Amino acid sequence: MRQAQQTRTTAETKIELSLNLDEQEPVNIHTGVGFFDHMLTLLARHGRFSLEVNAAGDLDVDSHHTVEDVGIVLGQCLKTALGNKQGINRYGTSFVPMDESLGMVSLDLSGRSYLVFDAVFENPKLGVFDTELAEEFFQALAFNTQMNLHLKILYGKNTHHKIEALFKACGRALREAVTINPEIKGINSTKGMLKMIVIIDYDTGNTRNVQKALAYIGLESQISADPEVINQAQGLILPGVGAFPLAMAELKKRHLVEVLQAEAAAGKPLLGVCLGMQLLLEGSMEYGYTEGLGLIPGICEKLPEDEAFPVPHMGWNELIVTSKNPLLDQSHGKYVYFVHSYYASCEPEYIDALAQYSLKVPAFISKGNVYGAQFHPEKSGAAGLAILQKFKEVVKHADLTSD
Repeated sequence: MRQAQQTRTTAETKIELSLNLDEQEPVNIHTGVGFFDHMLTLLARHGRFSLEVNAAGDLDVDSHHTVEDVGIVLGQCLKTALGNKQGINRYGTSFVPMDESLGMVSLDLSGRSYLVFDAVFENPKLGVFDTELAEEFFQALAFNTQMNLHLKILYGKNTHHKIEALFKACGRALREAVTINPEIKGINSTKGMLKMIVIIDYDTGNTRNVQKALAYIGLESQISADPEVINQAQGLILPGVGAFPLAMAELKKRHLVEVLQAEAAAGKPLLGVCLGMQLLLEGSMEYGYTEGLGLIPGICEKLPEDEAFPVPHMGWNELIVTSKNPLLDQSHGKYVYFVHSYYASCEPEYIDALAQYSLKVPAFISKGNVYGAQFHPEKSGAAGLAILQKFKEVVKHADLTSD
């Protein structure tokens, strides 16, 4: 059964959503925005999938946060429910008339996020729903599902009819795209069935050495910056050497920030190595503050200068395992190789191992399915290979989709 559920809580909203692509009931929508409830119901009915949404938002301000956050969570649940996308049509297109209006939606569940929204609404409000929020919803949906989504009103006058045509057409296009086609074997892509591990390629990582280490333990991998390839992988490794600001700039240039955030939110195992570990944090103070991926709470700060402890820290240090982590089962007391000038300053609950230098350096951190090693497993001999082997086992048993 292709299904997913998620709860997302922010300062503005709390969204509880469940989705089942293989059942048509129940459909229960409660967002506090009447017109939006109506549109989501139409989306589910025409998409022939079960959808339940309970949203509590800052409607005393406006409905922006509620509408956008529902789009985010629905997109993430769609992505999770689709799993590896084997056998699906992948593409869907629908034209829907609504009295004098005609709407068109065409989409591709490619793993690449893109929105084209071509519609003009004469009426700025329908009830408490700001009509400009229709585009905000579809933007959030497209980027979190990781799909190409094109919506267009070919002609029409009535704003209600226009928006209704788009939601109905989107549901119908989604149904066509997610339908399993017995004539399609594997993935409906010229790239075929992709590697179990993808090493993120952004011109800042020690990618080849990581790939060689994975090959040594019998794990096939692929180096790629293609969102579709990343989407089809079972696990991800984000390597990195160099400066934090440059690395984040390269990830942004390749539109990989949102991709990595969505993959992590969907439960895919992700291992950051050295600078890659630091990128998982909220930010870094290297050359001034730079925002990170925000997958693990914490900030990178510079190691204190000390004659007895040169910066950068280069060399072998003992791992002191401080909490249970599946990647560190055999790592306590082992020596691993470090090269870094900055360290992760984060709460103890996210620290799984330390290494003693000028201070107790967080050597391994994690939050859920996201892991980070400040050291280089690929350069740490048997101890590092054992950690990569454990990551292989975590990836193999990761539950990315429901049965």
